[in-house]
Amino acid sequence: MNITMKKIYVFLLFVFLFGFVGLDKAKATCPDGWFEHWEMITYTYEYNGAVFYCNVWVNFCCRWNPETHRVEIILKNLGATEPDYADCLSVIYYTGWLWESYVHSIYQKVIELAKSDPNCFLVCPPCDGGVPALTYVLKVYQCYKWVSRPVLYTWNGRPLEWIDEIQACDLESYCLYTYACCSDWNTSPPETHAWLISVQEFGTPQCTTTKPQVPPPGKDWNETWETECFAEPCQSQ
Repeated sequence: MNITMKKIYVFLLFVFLFGFVGLDKAKATCPDGWFEHWEMITYTYEYNGAVFYCNVWVNFCCRWNPETHRVEIILKNLGATEPDYADCLSVIYYTGWLWESYVHSIYQKVIELAKSDPNCFLVCPPCDGGVPALTYVLKVYQCYKWVSRPVLYTWNGRPLEWIDEIQACDLESYCLYTYACCSDWNTSPPETHAWLISVQEFGTPQCTTTKPQVPPPGKDWNETWETECFAEPCQSQ
């Protein structure tokens, strides 16, 4: 690749990344008083002897609730946009154990990202200080659908890049994961300990339990389409 082509590639990558973020931030849906995040995380997995790096955009909301004295996090959407997104997500989606590992990893990384936001997360109190552990909850909707759509266009309107998203489509049924944390100040640096307290299911999913085929029959990854909603059961973690 010559210097000119490299400059064009870097320019397009810059426009694509920042254009994508700007586009979806305009459709923000966090409730009033919540702080919205669009973050890129990387999920690494090995399959058939090859190592894959799956870059995923996550959209979540978080806040400190002064009434319940706990941190609250809502996972909204996931999306992949890198050139190999089809291989990345399709292998995960159709491999049961890998999909469960992927979902668990996403949940934990969203929590870690929320912990870095001082608007949402307080410092975990000392484990031996006589102060109750900090409690935080992660809310994950149970019904989702796959959506494929363009996010970058050429000057004449031709789609240049696509995103494949997993979007929540039933906001009445959800899983609520409750955690607690404390910090051990007897170590250097202090170690934070976190543990799962409970997993609760609220509402009845108004969607099928059968996973849809992606892409749908007769479609490919670089087309506009969306699937029916399907249920993602609560994880035991």
